[in-house]
Amino acid sequence: MIVARQRSNFDDPVVEIGKLAGEIKSEVTSLESDIDALDRYAKDSRSGSSQSSASDHAIVVSLKAKLATNVSSLGNVLNLRTKVMATTRLHNTTHRPID
Repeated sequence: MIVARQRSNFDDPVVEIGKLAGEIKSEVTSLESDIDALDRYAKDSRSGSSQSSASDHAIVVSLKAKLATNVSSLGNVLNLRTKVMATTRLHNTTHRPID
């Protein structure tokens, strides 16, 4: 019963979470750089039709929007997780059972 009370969905090691957050930031930065490189490549090679240029631009805009949406969603999840952890800690410190 004590083990069940100590475990939660957010019972993660802080160091591991920090490391993963750093890796995610690095990956996002890399993806942003790749999308920018794709945009530059598309602009530099626009010898084709305006329809092709519009398509290239639409793809880059779509990739940037999807990345921004996913980063925002991840941020929301992390903020919610932080709030839940703070509430859980507060609850645990104010409602400790008497042994």
